[in-house]
Amino acid sequence: MSPRTRYVDYYLPVGPGAGGNTVATIFAAFGLMIAFALLVLVAVVIAFPGSDYTSVEYTPVPVTSAPVGGEHR
Repeated sequence: MSPRTRYVDYYLPVGPGAGGNTVATIFAAFGLMIAFALLVLVAVVIAFPGSDYTSVEYTPVPVTSAPVGGEHR
């Protein structure tokens, strides 16, 4: 017997509305991006804790160089 060659057709949906709901796919992709961003945010917070920077100290400095009515140019 001689070997036979078999041909298989593949159906690839192309175009608007092909293969499902496009709007649902866009929302699902957007949700996955948000979930991934939150995961990265949590990983960065865990990897680099900000315990050394719990308080911010500042000293107000009066500005005396401007005239009373504001700076005019």
